[in-house]
Amino acid sequence: MPDFQRRIRSTASVLLLASSCAWPLTAVAQSDVQKSLDTASDTVQSSARSQQKIDQLSEQTREMLENYRQAIRKTQQLQVYNRELERIVSEQRGRRDRLAARIEDVGGLGEEIEPLTLRMIDGLARFIEADLPFRAGERQARIDDLRQTMSDPETSLAEKYRKVLEAYQAEAEYGRTMGTYRGEIPRTSGEGSRLVEFLRVGRVMLFYLTPDEAEAGYWDREAGEWRVLDGDYRDAIRRGIRVARDVAAPQLVEIAVPAPRVADDGEQP
Repeated sequence: MPDFQRRIRSTASVLLLASSCAWPLTAVAQSDVQKSLDTASDTVQSSARSQQKIDQLSEQTREMLENYRQAIRKTQQLQVYNRELERIVSEQRGRRDRLAARIEDVGGLGEEIEPLTLRMIDGLARFIEADLPFRAGERQARIDDLRQTMSDPETSLAEKYRKVLEAYQAEAEYGRTMGTYRGEIPRTSGEGSRLVEFLRVGRVMLFYLTPDEAEAGYWDREAGEWRVLDGDYRDAIRRGIRVARDVAAPQLVEIAVPAPRVADDGEQP
């Protein structure tokens, strides 16, 4: 074989060998690239997950910080409130001590106050008996209740005295007001009683009007009995009753009032 042909065949063999070796190298390179890409993708995903965790931790941290701040503010408010309570308690203790000292100072007055209270009840009872006979049952029941309270050992002296003052105030109120109520008076024949409407004008006068308005009268304090009035006064008493019931506007009502009795020596009794 000529030398030239041998050279060509030798060169072809070298090219064929080089070509057969290039294919394995290309496959290996592609595998490495894929692995690098997979590794990079895993790294990115891992970084994303890490960032999510960081964000969550950051949010939790902010919430914890806000809760901490709120707790601090609430603690400060409670401290201010506690200081105010301590001041109030301290003042209350001071008042309690001063009150206890006063109680000790006036403790010996109990022996004097209780007899005074009993005398006040007796005086009120005599006053009611001598007064106009309005709401007699109600007022007598108030006196009986006071006497029962005074005999109750479980009722404090202060409570007994308070009730006596309330009874005096109730009686004093009668003298500044008008009132009307229904009750009974003895019949003129002396047999039984009859229902009438009473009109009280302070403690000055006590009138009555029968349901049929056929008769009107007043209580004669000096005689201690009921007196019949002339028919001219029935309309005035009727209007007075309406005013006392608050069903009519306040108005001037002319009602008979007996003149004071004059003694023989010219002096009023």
